[in-house]
Amino acid sequence: MPHDARRHGRFPPRILRFYERCGFTVSHRVENFFIDHYDHPIFDCGERLVDMVYLRRDL
Repeated sequence: MPHDARRHGRFPPRILRFYERCGFTVSHRVENFFIDHYDHPIFDCGERLVDMVYLRRDL
């Protein structure tokens, strides 16, 4: 079935709830993605990104 995927580094609970209300579910996580693929720390809103989280929604 076709799907729409989005990638994010982290999810505060309120953000994850927003995506779940929009029909997304967590598909899988790539552990240490941002550590393994970048030679410097990556930050978002003051938090270091570590894992990449994939979301999925059937169309």
